[in-house]
Amino acid sequence: MSQYFFVHDYERYHGLIAPALANSALRRDFAPCRECCVQLKSHLTTFAQRYRLRLEDCVWPRILNGMKYDRRLWTTFAGELLLFGAMDVPEIATASEELTQFLGNCELIRQMHDGTRDIKFGHRVYRPDAAGLNDRDDVVRIATLLGGLETAQWTIEGGTGELDKAETLAFARDCFIALNDLYQNAAIYGQIIICEEI
Repeated sequence: MSQYFFVHDYERYHGLIAPALANSALRRDFAPCRECCVQLKSHLTTFAQRYRLRLEDCVWPRILNGMKYDRRLWTTFAGELLLFGAMDVPEIATASEELTQFLGNCELIRQMHDGTRDIKFGHRVYRPDAAGLNDRDDVVRIATLLGGLETAQWTIEGGTGELDKAETLAFARDCFIALNDLYQNAAIYGQIIICEEI
């Protein structure tokens, strides 16, 4: 499994995506999601084309065409909206174990990789063991904590040799810089970050 970060517009997530999924789960009906699919159709289609996904393999076009509710497909559809509907899905390598050696703040590392809270749509929790949300306030808090950290003083103990230590240190710094940039930019633009293992 790989860790992904989906950057979402706060208003679109909380005003369109989350309410549609919550109403759908509550009513056990995909009808509340159809308008969401209509509004996001060009975005969803562009994402599918960019990554050469066949539309017939996606759930959202079937929902647009009136597909009956299916609890299992609700989760698949929610995943499509979170991934396809993101404003950005940056490719970021993660190094949570290495960062723990340097930062020592396991809770901060967990939150920036896994999210601060579960992703809830009404009463329904989306993939509780594999996905989490950092809402706008969480993003600002994490960005502030990360912005106060300095990597220049990092040193590494152990390892099989100086080259191994240098490579581990360089990898950890690169991962930290990418994650810091992700959270700093999201904080500036008032965005949220979904963290998910796929």
